[in-house]
Amino acid sequence: MIVNKWLRCFVIINILLFCTTAWAQMRPIATTPAPNPLVLPKSLPKADAILTALRHSIREDHTRVVLEFSSDIKYSTEFKDKVFRLVLTGCKNLVPTNKSDPVGRDIAKLFINSGPDRSGLILTFHLNQAKIMPLVESIVEPFRLIISVPAGEYMPNSAITPPPVTQATLPVAQTSPSAAPTTAIPVAPTTTPTAEQPTKPSTVQTAASAATSAVEQPPEINITVAPAKLENQEFLGRTVVIDAGHGGSDFGAVAENRPKEKDLNLSVALKLYDTLKKYGFRAVLIRGNDSELSQSQRIAIANKNGGDLYISLHTGFSADGSKHGVACYHFDPVGYYVDGRAAGAGYDAVFNEWIKTTRFDLALYLAKKINERLTGHLNTKSRGVRGLPLQSLKFIMNPAVLVEIGMLSDSIDGKNLLSEKYLQAIADSIANAVVDFFNGIVVR
Repeated sequence: MIVNKWLRCFVIINILLFCTTAWAQMRPIATTPAPNPLVLPKSLPKADAILTALRHSIREDHTRVVLEFSSDIKYSTEFKDKVFRLVLTGCKNLVPTNKSDPVGRDIAKLFINSGPDRSGLILTFHLNQAKIMPLVESIVEPFRLIISVPAGEYMPNSAITPPPVTQATLPVAQTSPSAAPTTAIPVAPTTTPTAEQPTKPSTVQTAASAATSAVEQPPEINITVAPAKLENQEFLGRTVVIDAGHGGSDFGAVAENRPKEKDLNLSVALKLYDTLKKYGFRAVLIRGNDSELSQSQRIAIANKNGGDLYISLHTGFSADGSKHGVACYHFDPVGYYVDGRAAGAGYDAVFNEWIKTTRFDLALYLAKKINERLTGHLNTKSRGVRGLPLQSLKFIMNPAVLVEIGMLSDSIDGKNLLSEKYLQAIADSIANAVVDFFNGIVVR
């Protein structure tokens, strides 16, 4: 009886378990759905660049047109029967309000149109000569296209020689016997200045004399820069080439009621010339008055004089009024490209050879020293030390830098640059940086 009773209980329990399991299997099970996997595109679509500025300057042998973009673009060119067409893709069909009109001596007309399907831009230049295709160069960060349109009477670079100089002769700077160089040990062979080399005139148009009655009054500035001491007298007599940017019809930056950039550059160049001579260096001026020189002529003068250092002086300008301070640049070929069709045979070979043989590390070292001295003595902001493929430094055989001594567009910098004492402090600071440079060179 007991066995039968336990057997019946066992059977009933198994039946209940079976029914419960079957019922559970018949009911839908609530589950949380797994999230769909996030599928990212292989590459995000690139936003079209915007042409942010179009500016130009007229040089002795060409007109330079600069196009600035917010990011990289692509381009192609056509040249036939005095018509040069630049087709831009990867940019919006917008024309900037910040632009200048390059029509003049070398460019008869310029038309800017949208590309196919209203995308991109087409710039059509009607030139005044039909023999030589304009040279197109590109630079990144920020992206720029530089179009050099040859003048009607354009000559190849190799045929250009510095013009004869009819300036007053510079009196020899007096130095103490102890400061006079006993032996000149130049890095590159030097030459005696000739009539082909511009020399400092006895009188020049300085920033103050260039000012009109409408120019702002200079602030009271009293900055004294103590001269640095050259530790190794072996470097006495080394050559420093000074290039005052712009000149003649090339005004450079222009701000209302302030001197033109070309005059400020020249004023600092002349002061730097005097200071370096007092320190015992050999100084060479690319231009000593308001003369206009092509880039080819500047390069020829600089390389012919076998300078140990090359300093190009400029004044900055920006539509952004908040930018102020000094900046120093050295040449860096990264991101530089030139259209070989217009450059002529052998350009790449010459450029690559120059890249291999030039001491860009020494140029960077000099730029840092100048930046340190200017910011320290002038108590101004540093806008940085950067490497850029700048046209004004290309093909200079010696360590070369470009110095922006201040922003003419800034409310404070612009007024300071009116002061002759401030300009003298700039020159003295750069001269001290030259001393710092040679003090950092180890002779073995």
